[in-house]
Amino acid sequence: MKDIERVADDLYLIKQPFHDHLTGVVVILGSKSIGVVDTGLETTPTEYLFPFLSDLGRKPEEITYVVNTHRDGDHIGGIRRLRKKRMRRSRFMSSMPRLLER
Repeated sequence: MKDIERVADDLYLIKQPFHDHLTGVVVILGSKSIGVVDTGLETTPTEYLFPFLSDLGRKPEEITYVVNTHRDGDHIGGIRRLRKKRMRRSRFMSSMPRLLER
C-alpha cells in the first residue's frame, strides 16, 4: 500500500511525493459515507485515493463531501478526476467556484 497514515479510528492521511516534500489528502470514513479534505495532485485520486478505498472494501461513489482548503495545485489537482466519477451524492466545496463547474 502507498504511504498512508492512520491518524485515528476512521481518519487517514494519504501522503504523495511532490517535488522535495509530500502533499496529503485526508480521508474521513463514515459508516455510510466518506469525506475527503483536499484532492491532491491530478493523479492522486486514481493512483492513491481510489486504490486505498478499494483495499478497505469501499467505493469512490461513497464520497459525499470534498473540501479543498486552498487553491494550490497539490491541494486541488485531483478535483476534476473526482468529478469524472460522477458521484451524484457528493458535495464539493472550494474557494474557487469555477473548479466545481461540470
